[in-house]
Amino acid sequence: MHNLSAKTPPTVVFLSSQDKHIPVATAENYKTLMEEKAVRSGLHIYEGQKHGFFSFSHKEYFEKTIAKMDQFLASLGYLQPQW
Repeated sequence: MHNLSAKTPPTVVFLSSQDKHIPVATAENYKTLMEEKAVRSGLHIYEGQKHGFFSFSHKEYFEKTIAKMDQFLASLGYLQPQW
């Protein structure tokens, strides 16, 4: 996170509240640092889920995550909005 700058690309992060690999506080800090640099950053925390919760085998979360990712990319002009 010490390499973030105004040239850092926009980023969206999907994280589970029970992830043992990445603490929620780390993702929140990342988002704050990105915002301080005036760079778009999305953060979506899924309560009660564990690491890997949005894999294809977890269809409900997979679809929710893909939809939010598409919205983020559309808001940047990379995709045509589908809503």
